[in-house]
Amino acid sequence: MIKNLFKNSLIATFIFVFILIYLLFLYALYIVPNNFADKISFIMILGFTIVIVGVFLAAFLKTNSRKNSEVFLNFNFISEDLIKIILLISMIAAFFIPPMKNSMATDWRQVQTINFIRAIIYIIGSLFLPGACLYNFLFTKNELEDLVKIEPFLLKLTLFPIFSLVFIGISVMILDIIGLVKEIFQLILLLFFIGLFMIDQIIKIRNSGIYLFSKAKINISRNSFIILFIAAGVSIISLGIYISTEYLIQGDSWWPLGPCNYIGRKDIDIIDLYHDQHYPPFAGYILVGLGSLTGLPYLNTNALLAPFSYVSITSMYIFMKSILDKYNPDFSYLSTILVSIYGGLFLLYPIQINNWFNISHYSFRSMFIFDYKTITFILFYIALSFFFYSIGSNSIVDKSSKINKLYKPLELKLIILASFLLIIGYLIYMIPLIPAIYISFFYFLFSKKQLKKKIFSTLLLFWLMIILFFIIFDFALMFILSDLFYNKFVKYIFTPPWISPTLFVYTILFSLVFSIFLFFLIYKKFFYEKTIRIEKLKLKLTIIYAIFILGFTIFISIIIYNTIKNHDDINKHYILVNQLSFEYIILNIGLIGILAIYFLYFCFKNYENNKELVNFLISWILFSLIFSSISFIQIRFDKINPTFEDLLFAFNWFDKNWIFAIPAFSILTIIGGFEFRKKLWSLKIFKLNKFNTLYIKSLICTNKLLAISLILILSYSNIIIGGVYRGNTDENRRMSDAEAQVVGWVADNIDHDSNILIENRFQLYTPINYLINSTVYLIHSARNFDHIFDYQIPYELQTYKLKENKIEYAIFYDDIHYGCNKKMSNFIDGYLIPFFFDEVVYHYKDITIYRRAPNIKINGIYKATYNFIYDTVELNEWNLYEKGGDVKVILEHNGHKKVVQLFDNNENKLVKMTNSFNIQESGTIELYFESTEIEEELSIRLQSNFYIGPYICIKSSEFLYYNGTQFVTICDAQKDTFYHLRIDFECGNKTYEGLNQDEFFIYINDIKYGPFNFSEDINTVDKFVIATSKEFKNGSVYLDAVGYSWDGNYNIGDNKLEIMTA
Repeated sequence: MIKNLFKNSLIATFIFVFILIYLLFLYALYIVPNNFADKISFIMILGFTIVIVGVFLAAFLKTNSRKNSEVFLNFNFISEDLIKIILLISMIAAFFIPPMKNSMATDWRQVQTINFIRAIIYIIGSLFLPGACLYNFLFTKNELEDLVKIEPFLLKLTLFPIFSLVFIGISVMILDIIGLVKEIFQLILLLFFIGLFMIDQIIKIRNSGIYLFSKAKINISRNSFIILFIAAGVSIISLGIYISTEYLIQGDSWWPLGPCNYIGRKDIDIIDLYHDQHYPPFAGYILVGLGSLTGLPYLNTNALLAPFSYVSITSMYIFMKSILDKYNPDFSYLSTILVSIYGGLFLLYPIQINNWFNISHYSFRSMFIFDYKTITFILFYIALSFFFYSIGSNSIVDKSSKINKLYKPLELKLIILASFLLIIGYLIYMIPLIPAIYISFFYFLFSKKQLKKKIFSTLLLFWLMIILFFIIFDFALMFILSDLFYNKFVKYIFTPPWISPTLFVYTILFSLVFSIFLFFLIYKKFFYEKTIRIEKLKLKLTIIYAIFILGFTIFISIIIYNTIKNHDDINKHYILVNQLSFEYIILNIGLIGILAIYFLYFCFKNYENNKELVNFLISWILFSLIFSSISFIQIRFDKINPTFEDLLFAFNWFDKNWIFAIPAFSILTIIGGFEFRKKLWSLKIFKLNKFNTLYIKSLICTNKLLAISLILILSYSNIIIGGVYRGNTDENRRMSDAEAQVVGWVADNIDHDSNILIENRFQLYTPINYLINSTVYLIHSARNFDHIFDYQIPYELQTYKLKENKIEYAIFYDDIHYGCNKKMSNFIDGYLIPFFFDEVVYHYKDITIYRRAPNIKINGIYKATYNFIYDTVELNEWNLYEKGGDVKVILEHNGHKKVVQLFDNNENKLVKMTNSFNIQESGTIELYFESTEIEEELSIRLQSNFYIGPYICIKSSEFLYYNGTQFVTICDAQKDTFYHLRIDFECGNKTYEGLNQDEFFIYINDIKYGPFNFSEDINTVDKFVIATSKEFKNGSVYLDAVGYSWDGNYNIGDNKLEIMTA
């Protein structure tokens, strides 16, 4: 006992030290350099720590029995019926707590404690009560548990939330289809829950009675305990990320919130809006149902689902058991553990090669968030689990030769449930249906001969039920499913013009069933009785695979070398531009995928015992990789110079589809690893005797610790880094409270077909773009998004686009304009807001929503080199001298908009503004100016450094010029009147406008005067100056629309033309 205690203490110490050093290593390597040190969630790091500890527990946690499936932990708990009654009473009481007014989103600070209480009660009750009742309707006592050989506690913990979500979604869908408004959804759903509970109790009374106060005995095996331990860590990770980010992570997580805005409304039919969208609206039905019950806006309700991320792990465990349990029970939980730590290859520094920071799309959806794709993945794996169990538990390795010609009731229920859940998943996110089809087909193809007929009939029924449910929901949703299936997958195939897309989709679906039937007939006739000599096949496979492994080793070594060599440049953009498809695939499949490829050699060494399973897994992986790499292949052969968008689509398609091979990679790694361990233990060094037993056991223990540590470092590091990246509180990576509040206001108050102008802040752009059925425009160009203003053209010349694109609203930040340079920021504050969007319709914290007046025409803005619309108060590109007063831009004066005011209130000092430009030998300057004081001197000068050329002034109510010796009268002047001046000058002998050297013309309101001599002889001009004098006091000079003829965007006379506005 002392030895075991000492040994366990050493192991615990190693694990503690490893976790500490490991996390500090990542902290120093990534967190500190990226300024996340003070922005990471302690709860999230705790979750990662729990997962790491769980991985070590899988190797070292011992039971009293050698069978890990036996009871490891047991305790008593209140009965399930009592839990239902408590939840139902709590929900009825919480129903009377008024819901929040905002329906879509709100600042969490606006949520009162009482609303939190209602939300928590309904989240727990809604995800437990209906699922528990439905579970009891579907399965008699212990019927399913006996088949799957999983403790009821874990099985129900997994299935109750999923059954509940499906029930809520279907209920809301029916309510919406029959035309009820969302305001009464909460009452009807609560009545549904009460009805389910009453029926459940009536059935129990008839069957065995109700025992409310009896204690339920909870038994948990070692394997299930480890899975639950890791699942708890995953829930804590997701919860930590949501506590940090508070709302949704940016991206297509917003998709299901879009339909929420239209469900339960009489003025809009959601079915009409979603025929051409990316995804069906079913996830919106689920969120509307939950939001109606919790009383919180849908965005906030979705955040409360974070703790249920554990279902991703427990459902994966059920899926693994459906394939592996009779092969080796330990394989199920070990494969699940590998899936839970499955990250991209970590090469001692993080390389961001996809949208999820070098982790799989599945890991991102399973651990970091709980959203519509999370639900779909869970439904996908539960559906396939039911399909596998419906055949007979683990028929791939079943030794039985008997085949039941008729389905047992449980098998039939599982087939129907599997197809139903798969179609529900399709209603949320369509892609997983395709992997389900080919995985189920390969399961049949590589099953044992004596089971093929039964598996074929099960597969045929499974596919027919999928088509049946597809048709039912397609008709219910007015052919949305067939339209989306056609637009996503089928439209690239030639469609006869005489056939409708819906009919064409149905033809393809039934052709799929006919093809599998035809395939089976051909297989039965030509291949069914064939036998293969295992020894020869085993030898050939071993030789072929040894050659493959050699080539693969060289290939992957080159990839790793190039990646390390170019680590400063390696990122998603770099890989896209260089079309590094193979590198991208290898870095994504990661260490576990690479190990699976190597360990496959040992699977072939024991091919006779596991050939069906190995063939099934290899086919599953190959088809997944080929299917996900189709776009790579297409680009290579179809396009010589693919665009960046082509490459981006190809890589994103790979990201979203290869992940369905992750379970197969994990299983192969475990099976091959066990075969490798057997081979290793057969060596002489591991032959135990009384002299080396302790040494060998210590060596094995040390190797286990080192192997697990290495796997965690190379596979799990990117998941931790990805969590830090996604879960930090940096404002550039999260939605702010004000943004959430504004999103909610927009959804509730702006018509769904209104066009909106938004700054280049994607935390605001993305949700609003998904929430309304119209175009949201960015302020300026960014990738391929719709936008209004281009940098290459003066912004004031593009305002007509506001009317052209029917922009009704604009959302601007008060303090900082995201994604805007200083010129654009000044344009927004100094021009767009005061003249185009001057009506404030909503303001919250630092964000304001404006409405644009219809058919607006802005008078008084003239095309010029400097019309000051990019200036707010301070002027850019001008040198100001303000000792005698001040210079500022004002909105309007005497019919002119955006005018510079030089205010002089000091008799002994002056006010001056100077603009410097490239030296000019000749040219024209035009401007508007006005003065309230015309008795004391006001001068306008063109200079070369301090030497003055044309010198014009107003004094004693006259326009004067200085010829170098005296002031000469040009014409009379009036105060408080805008004058348009044009000055043509010639410093050289090029006779510009007919001028001689050092002469100028002046046009005052289009009347030409001159030529006049310069004040001094100068060779060039590089400054324009307007200034008061020391005698000038208590007066203002106004300047507007300064234009230079050498400005490429300005032509002489342009500043007489008002800018076209909308």
